[in-house]
Amino acid sequence: MREAAVEGYLLACVAALDGMCLKLSAMGAVGWPDRLVLLPGGVAGFLELKRPGKAPTAMQMHRLDRLRALGYEADYADTHAKVRAFLDRLTGFAARTAAINQLADRLAT
Repeated sequence: MREAAVEGYLLACVAALDGMCLKLSAMGAVGWPDRLVLLPGGVAGFLELKRPGKAPTAMQMHRLDRLRALGYEADYADTHAKVRAFLDRLTGFAARTAAINQLADRLAT
């Protein structure tokens, strides 16, 4: 699986939750997360996407730690399961709604 597959899964899940998933590009600054996830109710979090088995760089981990220190949910995901765990934390409850379960089943085949 490539990083693009993890990203596509994130985009589909966020859309199923009626949210937005913005691609970040901090000009001149390295290490910032790939995506800003915005969900209904004023919920925001940052997610760095990786190819399965690949870990964030030291600078990326530093940026994620800084965002957490500011009170944001910030993490990295290299699998569909980690994307879902991130969304679970963001929503404050299991984000395994019928729409996401159906989507996960469809993408798993």
